[in-house]
Amino acid sequence: MGKRGPKPGHGGRPPVNVDVETVKRAASIGCTNAEIAALTGVSERTYNNRFEKDESFQEAVEIARGMGRATLRRYQWHAASNGNPAMLIWLGKQMLGQVDRRELGGPDGGPMEMIVTGVRRAPEIDGEAEEMPPPDIGTGVQRAIEAGDGDD
Repeated sequence: MGKRGPKPGHGGRPPVNVDVETVKRAASIGCTNAEIAALTGVSERTYNNRFEKDESFQEAVEIARGMGRATLRRYQWHAASNGNPAMLIWLGKQMLGQVDRRELGGPDGGPMEMIVTGVRRAPEIDGEAEEMPPPDIGTGVQRAIEAGDGDD
């Protein structure tokens, strides 16, 4: 009895033809592999198999992605060069390590008033923490609360 089926390498589905130009255009605008697969009408698995096995295909995709990043950077640089404040700030943060500085302060830049509630005394070495009444701070919110007590 002979073997059934085609000879090795002569059976199965024919390879799917993926339009490389469509793939390169999609990769250059930042499409994911799943999006490129959908655009070219193949499954993501088929696309990924081709990407992994075909070095020239993989290289074409990577070159297109690099070109897309370079184009985006050129447009960002152009926007910053034309004085776009948001782009100037963003590029300064990305390329120069600049950061937003946030400072907290009270009215007119003075000190902040803080009210601390729920203070607990540190536990003894072998004991539990014990509740402590809030300190008598007599400022800010506490004064407002006390002032409102007589209005009822």
